[in-house]
Amino acid sequence: MAAQLNPQLNAKMAGDLDAYKVSCARMVTQAVEERGLNPRAAAIAIATIIVETGMNNYSQAVDHTSLGLFQQQDWWGSREQRLNPAHATNAFLTARSSSSGAARGTTRRSARCAGACSARGRT
Repeated sequence: MAAQLNPQLNAKMAGDLDAYKVSCARMVTQAVEERGLNPRAAAIAIATIIVETGMNNYSQAVDHTSLGLFQQQDWWGSREQRLNPAHATNAFLTARSSSSGAARGTTRRSARCAGACSARGRT
């Protein structure tokens, strides 16, 4: 699948998609589907992990205590929870649904809000 998608990607993701990143994206979309949410919610979650980590599930803190696909800091859960794609996705979606501005925002704005909210310590 990565080989099929790579030619369609541009900018930061051009040629960078591999089986690992496809696997991460699948786990995120599966968590969205299990919540019964629509494809737009999956698009927002995927856009967020592209912005935050380039679809890498970082196990070492990149920025302060940020870990995982969504670069969630320690108040988002334990280390294990933040590294678990299903848990991290559900934490992101719960925070997004409780944020009225993000709930009405565009995909791009919602992805930026996720980063801003985690940087400010809001969930």
